[in-house]
Amino acid sequence: MGEKKVTVLLVGIGGYGGVYLDELLHKPRGEQFRIVGAADPYADRSQFMDELRSRRIPVYDTVGEFYREQRADLAIIATPIYLHGCLARYCMEHGSDVLCEKPICATLDEAGTMMAVRNRTGRRLAIGFQWCYSDSVRRLKKDILEGRYGKLRRIRTVVFFPRNADYFRRSSGWAGKRCMGSGEWVLDSVASNAAAHYLQNM
Repeated sequence: MGEKKVTVLLVGIGGYGGVYLDELLHKPRGEQFRIVGAADPYADRSQFMDELRSRRIPVYDTVGEFYREQRADLAIIATPIYLHGCLARYCMEHGSDVLCEKPICATLDEAGTMMAVRNRTGRRLAIGFQWCYSDSVRRLKKDILEGRYGKLRRIRTVVFFPRNADYFRRSSGWAGKRCMGSGEWVLDSVASNAAAHYLQNM
């Protein structure tokens, strides 16, 4: 009998959620997982919608609809920043470990609330800083820890990402915003989002 697959709920299947879907549906590492559902009110915009239908993977408008019918070992959250906290808390409270895209959320208070729910439920909460696990970054860290470059005094990163108008139009209206019209904090910036991997690696 084969090893039990980790059941997965994908929360957000457009944008970066599509990267997760491609990995889970088409790459060898995805074979250890089984997608049991997706939740996204704009799911029809996803390039993977036809494939999800053909594989009979149910798609819901909300995570609440999913959890009324199903359970998942892991919820992967790839949504706008201002939704990270409430969705992560909801998924953990309904029995799922959570892998949330970076940044964890918009404010320190909300991060503390997410961690409190993690502690209370005993679920795992991870943030998707996947570049930390790339071969080159891990080799560099090993070299630094072994003193190959001498004593570390300062680390500096310079990022020259082009960010034209299309970058800020790519989302449902949250990219580059301080807060939404409804009052939820976003605080999207180069430091908190686009170049967050570099800060995390430092």
